Amino acid sequence: VAVCLGDGIAAAFRDCGVNEVVTGGQTMNPSTDDILNAVRRTGAEVVYILPNNKNIIMVANQAAEILAAEGRQTAVVLETRSVPEGLSALLAFDESADTEANVAAMTEAFAGVHTLSVTRAVKDAAIDGMSIRSGEYMGLCDRKIGYTGISRRVIVLEMLKNFPRASFVTAFYGSDVTEECAARLLADAQALLPDAEISMIPGGQPLYDFVISVE
Repeated sequence: VAVCLGDGIAAAFRDCGVNEVVTGGQTMNPSTDDILNAVRRTGAEVVYILPNNKNIIMVANQAAEILAAEGRQTAVVLETRSVPEGLSALLAFDESADTEANVAAMTEAFAGVHTLSVTRAVKDAAIDGMSIRSGEYMGLCDRKIGYTGISRRVIVLEMLKNFPRASFVTAFYGSDVTEECAARLLADAQALLPDAEISMIPGGQPLYDFVISVE
């Protein structure tokens, strides 16, 4: 069971084997019942939950506790805090392995992923020692703001410069980003990191213009 926002991101999770997608993310936390119902719909004895946001981990754990009390299903919460972490954990899942082995492999996998994202400030603020003006874009690297400015392209490229040895870069572009803009950024990123395998996927997510996985 994976929690996410955006049709393209949901499709990516399903393509990688997720049985149930719960709509939720930043500013839109699902309820405990939303997660419980998704787990029950799977019909599986053991279900792995990927919250993909730090604010959803607690709700996922509450759902797991309720299921444990019922005794019919076991829910295991992988404390993924972003979509890239969730997808990386999912790709490490081995259907033939036991729960303990899967938890170890999936946890190790998502611990090695870097998450970059670009969003827009809705008000003037001072965050992480930086002054940010309303309307400016913010670049977050592993959830910490490191870049601000008026150009999404510049911010993404500046963040990618921190990973010259990246092997895989997967970028989901949001609902406010055009296909042409995404294609131009893909070309720029590939020129910056010529040895990396880079993908640009329409994620359709709100709020975040880009959510990027770097491995």
